[in-house]
Amino acid sequence: MNSDRNASRQDSAAKRGTDPGFRLALRLLWWEAGFAIAYETCVGPGILSALAGEQGVGLGLVAWLNALPWLGQTGQLAGWFVLRRAGNLKRYTVAVAAFSRALWAIPLLAGLWAVGSGSPFPSQNWFLLAAAVAACAAPLASSSAVAWFSWMRSLVPGHLHGRFLGIRQRHVMVATLAANAFVLGIVSWKGTDGARFGFLAVLAAGVFSGALSTWLLAQVPAHRSLARNPGPGPAPAPLSTPFRDREFVRVLTFGACFHGAVHFSAPYFPYYFTHDLGFSTGTFAFWTALASLGNAVAAGVWGRRTDRPGGALATLSLCVIVIALSPFPYAVAPREWVAWLSPPEYFLNGAAWAGYVVAYTSLLFSRVPKGASPTYFSVYSATLGIMGAAGTLLGSWVAGLLEPHGGLRALWWAGGGLRVLVAGVGIVFLYRGLNGIRAFLPHVWLIKLAQRVQFHRR
Repeated sequence: MNSDRNASRQDSAAKRGTDPGFRLALRLLWWEAGFAIAYETCVGPGILSALAGEQGVGLGLVAWLNALPWLGQTGQLAGWFVLRRAGNLKRYTVAVAAFSRALWAIPLLAGLWAVGSGSPFPSQNWFLLAAAVAACAAPLASSSAVAWFSWMRSLVPGHLHGRFLGIRQRHVMVATLAANAFVLGIVSWKGTDGARFGFLAVLAAGVFSGALSTWLLAQVPAHRSLARNPGPGPAPAPLSTPFRDREFVRVLTFGACFHGAVHFSAPYFPYYFTHDLGFSTGTFAFWTALASLGNAVAAGVWGRRTDRPGGALATLSLCVIVIALSPFPYAVAPREWVAWLSPPEYFLNGAAWAGYVVAYTSLLFSRVPKGASPTYFSVYSATLGIMGAAGTLLGSWVAGLLEPHGGLRALWWAGGGLRVLVAGVGIVFLYRGLNGIRAFLPHVWLIKLAQRVQFHRR
């Protein structure tokens, strides 16, 4: 009897956010997120694409370097069959994350061997190896992320989703800022083989950050209020279930289409800066750090705004518009202008992406039933993987067709137009379909304003 009462008190305290174990778990998760994003920054396609452009690698290989991780993410559907039998979400999340991150030790060791033997590094073959590792790590990382989403969906009370995600996003962006500052200092180091050793140091920092993030995740307390899936439970819903949920399908459709539209052009900006315009990888890392700074500054504000009634959709709409317009300045700006344009534009874009991530994730959380979280997030992750890969490869093909008409600059026009189209149609699609949000439509604002004017006249 007493144990049941204590467990009930723990659950109530966790819901209020006052339970000490719950607060410790949140702090560990925020710090873990910082090291996780530092790992992703150091081994991510952005830095690799910039380095590939600096080394003169072709655009086709850069396309596959960015597309293969998204294609690998579709392997999450296979991971779903394992996840559905996992008795403990925390244990599964930690184990799979550890294995996926450890794979990046392979290109690190290959690079050390190449430098030690005097072979060219980074060579085209090394980039192929990195792409293959990314493709293998992606389904594992995605499966771990889906388990993490399901775990967080049960751990964090609904009224704290926006605040939790906002503070987490702030930690993520501060870590991204620090990671990019580190990359800027290391890869800009000149001297005998300075760039080669610098990039190896970045890879080593990524592997170390991934290991530390996994260790912190393993330290999250697992008492009753923090581990809602301590043993085998009922079988998860089949993969067809999410597609019968109309509100979830609307949120998924918007996110997948916008994700594909963004990746139609986004993966090629680092390559454009280093290969076409001649900026260094360190300069690109500096701009990315500014985006992280903007993200960190805005994340808390977006989190509080998202927790208000209707705040998620309002925040999403504003941020999507800013993101959709971002490619157009680069379509007309010469190199001299890009040097001045990119810092403030990256800062503003980073702030917009913070709002998008917080608002969309909160919206997604609110449309996922607790008992079916693994199934819903598996479908979500695999769908984004398909759209990310499709957008990336389609963008590369279109860039080849547009080569006589301006190359990547012409792609910025096409990519920006596609973003604007998807954003405009997608926002209307969301506003008209989801329950409880009609009060935020522009024509409803006008009706309410007219009613107030008539009331005051009376």
